Amino acid sequence: MADGSFKSIENVRVGDRVRGAGGGVNRVTKLFKIPHQGAKYAFNGGKAFFTDSHPFLSAQGWKSLNPVLSSKESPGLAVLSMNAGDVLLTRNGSFRIHSIESVVSQAMVYNFRTDGDHSYLADGYKVHNIQNKTTTTTGGVGIGSSIGQ
Repeated sequence: MADGSFKSIENVRVGDRVRGAGGGVNRVTKLFKIPHQGAKYAFNGGKAFFTDSHPFLSAQGWKSLNPVLSSKESPGLAVLSMNAGDVLLTRNGSFRIHSIESVVSQAMVYNFRTDGDHSYLADGYKVHNIQNKTTTTTGGVGIGSSIGQ
């Protein structure tokens, strides 16, 4: 959160202030609770917590596993393909992806729209928010993800 505290993504509310990828403060303007059946992904054998279209900030710019869908969800955002070997930017520096694993499950995923630079911190990663919610949108981070970390 903008004040340095942490909040589970499912507890974020409209009006909350979150720390943006660039260090500024963004205000949550809209919430999305999305039923998701399919793959969620994890880095380096960790917990699966994100969908294929959720953009992460890397050393080369925004990246996701599904750049085409990411671009539909956030028109105008240039999104490259994320792969093992990429370096993601985090709250504390950087993180190298050695492997990307998937787990098929049925769960809620959460996202929100912010003002400002349309970004926030989720589980320590610098991520982009969703800007264009449609009935086919599936992008988000999973329940239990911490905002502000």
